[in-house]
Amino acid sequence: MTEPSAAVDRLARARELGAVAGSVVRGSVRLLAAPLREPSRAAACCATSGTRARSVSLTPVVLLHGYGGDPRDWAPLARVLAAGGYVHRDAMAYDWVRHDVPSIAAALVERCERAREGAGSPRVHVVGHSLGGVAVRYAVQRLGLAETVGVAATVAAPHRGTRVARLGLGAAVAAIRPGSPELALLASTQAPDGVRWLAYWSDLDRVVEPASARLEVPGLRVTRVRVPGVGHTAILRSRALAVSLLGELLVADAEDAAAA
Repeated sequence: MTEPSAAVDRLARARELGAVAGSVVRGSVRLLAAPLREPSRAAACCATSGTRARSVSLTPVVLLHGYGGDPRDWAPLARVLAAGGYVHRDAMAYDWVRHDVPSIAAALVERCERAREGAGSPRVHVVGHSLGGVAVRYAVQRLGLAETVGVAATVAAPHRGTRVARLGLGAAVAAIRPGSPELALLASTQAPDGVRWLAYWSDLDRVVEPASARLEVPGLRVTRVRVPGVGHTAILRSRALAVSLLGELLVADAEDAAAA
């Protein structure tokens, strides 16, 4: 007979996987119905907020959603960043059905450069959820984004892979299966200097296990932050995540300004 706690855990896992699957199905229909495009476009989530910030940061923040996601997933975080003074916020979309992680990461590098130049800033902060977090690592560790990135934050990202990815479709999801060539390459790549890494993870994430999300990689300067009581997608709506990330970005900007 199944213990009650085990049954509850299985039910919670099934509900979260069902929510993720629903998002993937809706996203797949949207992507397959659309014409083939480059893996980036403007995001509706990041329009200028009406909230007046006490101070303004010129450092742009580029946001990369996860597998099956959409730039609108970042709306709660974008509002907090706007209130905190980050006037340059850019959520990038990509076609996770047709594009693989290296091509998504390459598009991210270009997007970050455009955001940095448009803001007139020497630095850019970048945040990736789930698959997007792995693409952030690829861009920073393999494609030169480390030269201009201030903070690289990953949210519920499967740095050691996730077994759930075996059920996924499309080119990008293969990279987040345990033992994938992309994950092996990142693990063997020398850590770039000067990058502030943040790894957000949740104890209730049934899609990406905490051990995979904590970014426990030798050589990386990582601050690991637990976001309690939320699941894999609900973490993006967490006030605790938004407030913590805003604080970390403000500290990083202050340190860079003091060192200039």
